[in-house]
Amino acid sequence: MGTVNLIHRVKAPDAKNPDGGFAPVSPENPLPVDGAVMLRRAGAFAGGYARIPPGATVGLGALGDYLHSLLVIPGTGSLGAVTLSDGTTSFTLWPGGPLTDHRPFRIDIGAYSRNGPWTVTTGNNVSVLAVGGFN
Repeated sequence: MGTVNLIHRVKAPDAKNPDGGFAPVSPENPLPVDGAVMLRRAGAFAGGYARIPPGATVGLGALGDYLHSLLVIPGTGSLGAVTLSDGTTSFTLWPGGPLTDHRPFRIDIGAYSRNGPWTVTTGNNVSVLAVGGFN
């Protein structure tokens, strides 16, 4: 049977080191015991959320934060787009336009920001509830 060498992230990703900083687990460098930090490192999140009103741009947390999903809440009338950015890369997640069904719908993200804090922009008559682990 082989030896298993464990490492854990000791610092968040940044522009110079996009994978963060890692260190081996040892008696001198044990795993962290903070439950919320351990959940985030395991790919889960502490259950934070932020509401983005119609026609707004809202920054969420910081570099390295986890975005689980976006709940898009359509209003009435002509609906604007929903875009997501992580500092340098921007994605149009929903182009907007007319809807016959105005029920909210979820867009799964499941990613950590690599270039800066997440930013969500909403157009007219559409709001978003962003769910994730934000600092």
